[in-house]
Amino acid sequence: MVYNVEQYLEKCINTVLPALEKSDEIILSLGSSTDKSTEISQRYAVENSNIKLIFQNGKGLSNARNCALQKATGDFILFVDSDDFVDTEALKKLLGKIRSREYEADIIITDFYRYSDFLHKSIWVKQIGNRNLSGLEAFSLAATKRQSFWNVWRCVYRRTFLEKNQIYFKENTYAEDIDFTIRVFLASPQVLFTYPPYYYYRVGREGSLMNHTGYDRVNQTVTILKESIERLRNSKAIWFQVAMERLQYEYILNFALLKELPIHQQKEAVQLFTDYRYILTPTSDPMVIAVRGFIKLMGIEATAQLLAFAKRFKRKYEHRS
Repeated sequence: MVYNVEQYLEKCINTVLPALEKSDEIILSLGSSTDKSTEISQRYAVENSNIKLIFQNGKGLSNARNCALQKATGDFILFVDSDDFVDTEALKKLLGKIRSREYEADIIITDFYRYSDFLHKSIWVKQIGNRNLSGLEAFSLAATKRQSFWNVWRCVYRRTFLEKNQIYFKENTYAEDIDFTIRVFLASPQVLFTYPPYYYYRVGREGSLMNHTGYDRVNQTVTILKESIERLRNSKAIWFQVAMERLQYEYILNFALLKELPIHQQKEAVQLFTDYRYILTPTSDPMVIAVRGFIKLMGIEATAQLLAFAKRFKRKYEHRS
């Protein structure tokens, strides 16, 4: 989605474009920006025949992606947020292996870099590392750390796989990547986990949607997590336990958001977590087990206060606030 990102858009396009061939397409899905994002997009489209502009028929990131999916004609699809950027050479090499059919899969997944706007430094978020892993059974090896595995911009998707399984983004909600990724994995794709990473995810950007907490964000995120965990419970996938434990950990992290809400919304938000015992069971993750015990002993609000303090300390340590 291109929306009020004039400060970042040129770098995003300039890093992606050289990695592509003339027959490839870049689809810029435009929102109603109040800055110069649309003008920048139009200039690039005039100068580059493989850049296409479309205007969203709704609002939000999910709608922007869905609009682009409906227009896409390529064999494979990458999602790039317009405030992020890529390692051009790494992406070019990855696409080359896809073109030559050295890499044959419905989804190709890499690690990524977390880029700090404050420090102007990047950190390789390692789950896959310097190895190739194939098959969904390898998911348990690639998602063992307490880090998200569901970010769609770290993946290359076969377009016909998404179309065949009617997988689109759930609109008008937060945590759409979690919902999308769980449904993708449950459709039993051919999967390749590979290296090196090519994507730089920008953190700490002023104006980012992820920097704003409200009741809707907490409510929608927890709802998506619960729905996704329930889907995993009902599956017979051999990797479901690892995926569920990563989602359980994310559910715990959302406790911290309670204390970022206005006082009058906190009591209502507490009700979103009253079924924590069911959501956090079963699990073999020591952290999840410990937090579940702490909630039982001290209650939801005390747990939220403790996790909010831990979150502030971590963000300060990482220079993200």
